[in-house]
Amino acid sequence: MAQEPNTSSTVAAEKLKSLRIAPEQKVQKPGRLTAVLTFLVGAVIGFSLSFAIPRPSRDAAQKPPAVSPSRNPSSTGQSPTATTPPEKKTGDVILTATGYVTPRRRIALSPQVMGQVVWVGIEKGNKVEKDQVLVRLDAQQYEARLAKAEAGAASAKARLDMMKAGTRKEEVEAARAEVAELQALLTQAEKTLERIKGSVESGLETRQRLDEAQGTRDSAAGRLNAAKARLERHLAGERPEDIAAAEADLKSAVAAVDEARIQMDDTVIKAPSAGTILEKLIEVGELVSPQNFGGSRGARTELLSLADLSDLQVEVDVNESDFEKVMMNGTARVTLDAYPDRSYEAFVREIAPEADRQKATIQVKVAIRKPDDLVRPEMSARVDFLKGPPAADLPVNTALIP
Repeated sequence: MAQEPNTSSTVAAEKLKSLRIAPEQKVQKPGRLTAVLTFLVGAVIGFSLSFAIPRPSRDAAQKPPAVSPSRNPSSTGQSPTATTPPEKKTGDVILTATGYVTPRRRIALSPQVMGQVVWVGIEKGNKVEKDQVLVRLDAQQYEARLAKAEAGAASAKARLDMMKAGTRKEEVEAARAEVAELQALLTQAEKTLERIKGSVESGLETRQRLDEAQGTRDSAAGRLNAAKARLERHLAGERPEDIAAAEADLKSAVAAVDEARIQMDDTVIKAPSAGTILEKLIEVGELVSPQNFGGSRGARTELLSLADLSDLQVEVDVNESDFEKVMMNGTARVTLDAYPDRSYEAFVREIAPEADRQKATIQVKVAIRKPDDLVRPEMSARVDFLKGPPAADLPVNTALIP
């Protein structure tokens, strides 16, 4: 009996035969030399392309991608990207200069009299009103001087009034009675002298007694002459020259009173105008004086300084080559370095009458029309001078127009 072939082995052999690749369909692997040549050719081509294609600059590589204005990054779910703010419109700017903010008027208060500070009513930054009391000095010695001067003036006035009123009748009668009394005393002294002279010659009186009698007689004669002169003055009245001298004495006394009162008033320091205290330089107990006596430990000569911060300006130096672009009362725009997004309307208030020879510049002061609390003295600022005619509604100091 013939043996049957294994059916499973036959099926496996046929499947394996179907999976084999024909020799003509096989891809021959390149040789080792071909692979090396291919690599070298690719390297040369890549190196050449690196120089032929321009690369972006470093600034362009670091610059963030621009965001389209019409697309909101937050609406797309992406994080917002920082962008450079758009530049401000310069308008008709014809010249730009930089400078510093200054008050139009800065007042430094100094004492008019020497004294010790007993009260200070302000601090740096306080706003004050006109005639507000700021500082008080010790006024005791000035009060005493005023009282003495007033007493002297009262005495001088009394003397003048008496001279103008003339001598009273009672005074004339008293002067006449005095003359008569002294005349009698002189007569008696003369008789006594004559009697003693005779006694001395006869040896009854001594020489000393004669000298005493002579002195008594001379004294009586002198007193009588003085009384007669007073009586004549009473009868004739005061001379015009004497009255004029008395009037001059009274004027001098009144002037002394005025001076003493002014000195006493100067012990109270008041604000000369409304403004803001910029500097406070004294404290209670310090000695102040209108004069500097030298040295760093002497009395202070300055009390404080104030300015009106509603009237501010910017001082800039304009080159001589650009000076023709600036006109008195011309319009301008001020921008502070501290707040570059804010600007203030301004106008040219003052132009220096002479140039700075060393810097070849001319100083120009530009007034800020409506400064707010952000504008402070000594801030850095930029001034843009604008085209157009001068503004007619702005105040102009015609005395400063060149």
